[in-house]
Amino acid sequence: GDSGHAVRLAMTAIERAEATGSAAAKAAAYWNASAFEAQRGHASAAIPLAERALALIAAGEDRRNLARLHAELGIMQLCLDPPDLTEAQAHLETARRRLVASSASVTDIANCDVALARVRLAVGAESEAQRLATDALEATRDSAPTTAAGAASVLGQIAVRRGDRAGAGECYSTAVGLLSGVGQDRAAAQLWLELGAELEALGDTETALDSYRRAAVATGLQLPAALQLSH
Repeated sequence: GDSGHAVRLAMTAIERAEATGSAAAKAAAYWNASAFEAQRGHASAAIPLAERALALIAAGEDRRNLARLHAELGIMQLCLDPPDLTEAQAHLETARRRLVASSASVTDIANCDVALARVRLAVGAESEAQRLATDALEATRDSAPTTAAGAASVLGQIAVRRGDRAGAGECYSTAVGLLSGVGQDRAAAQLWLELGAELEALGDTETALDSYRRAAVATGLQLPAALQLSH
């Protein structure tokens, strides 16, 4: 859970790889450093590291990891404030083409589709966003609950935009049900936090508060024993 120490170790690995390592070692060092920065919520720091890893991998023949890194870069672009939708879409569309061509897993493709759905929703292409999110939900409902929950959350946002509060509530309930079986996981924690905000906006305060609590639990945070007893 010490992401700061992880970043420092990764930066040391970059220095050593640049001095004596192969292109593959350099790419791995930059990719790991990028992932750790992203986990800390530092997308602006993660993106240049990921771009360096991408350049190194692109010089080789590791097509599947190249596709995955394009997807990760697209997701990082969405985490910027404000999001860089143009770059995100370009990376995600490239990632999807490469993932399909490399016979990647259903989950890898679905993760890319959920991110693409977020991009399409952000630019007002609701129908395309709905198609992407629906396909991702159906593909991962029984195998990758965090991915499926992300897809359900996007569908809830689409329903809200269309004024369908009941439909949005159903989508968010689906997302809650899918995430309930996931333990400590940063991606799940982020989704719990988003769901809390979405449910709060719908007026479902009780479920929103529970989502916020679950977000904390998913990151490994716990109340001190004395406070638990007082409740």
